[in-house]
Amino acid sequence: MDKLEELFKLCEKENIKIEYVTFSSSVLGLYVKDIDTYPVILLDKSLLSDRLKSMEVLSEEVGHFYTTTGNHAIRLLHYSNRLCLNSVEIKACRWACNFLIDDEDLVKCALCSTDFYELSEMLDVPHVMLLHKIKFLSLEKDFITSKCGHTLYIENGSRLYFK
Repeated sequence: MDKLEELFKLCEKENIKIEYVTFSSSVLGLYVKDIDTYPVILLDKSLLSDRLKSMEVLSEEVGHFYTTTGNHAIRLLHYSNRLCLNSVEIKACRWACNFLIDDEDLVKCALCSTDFYELSEMLDVPHVMLLHKIKFLSLEKDFITSKCGHTLYIENGSRLYFK
């Protein structure tokens, strides 16, 4: 089962309703949860024809389900609101990256290639999500050691290598 199918199954398990709509702006997805209703993820209809973009947007919206409380779909009139929104988006993106890209799988694929484009193809994930994953990992640690004993080093969040 691929990651997109896993996301849909996870939504089904968590009773998250998914609806396709047409957004009028650059928004591609939105997580909505009211006190009185079940959670809903709204996805732009344009995603129906782009599997990797669907995976990227849906995983981040599911990330909001697991990491966000309260209503953050507000007008950003104050700087403090923007900071809060950025924090919420980062948490959801981190969840999405960790769901889509397992550290162990990353190390295994990096044994074949450390080129980010090739890695994203091998992992079958959107390129941007791989870049985010590497950035998040580099903020936490300098290397990942697999169960097989291979150590993948992360340099400045932009280069992967083995010693």
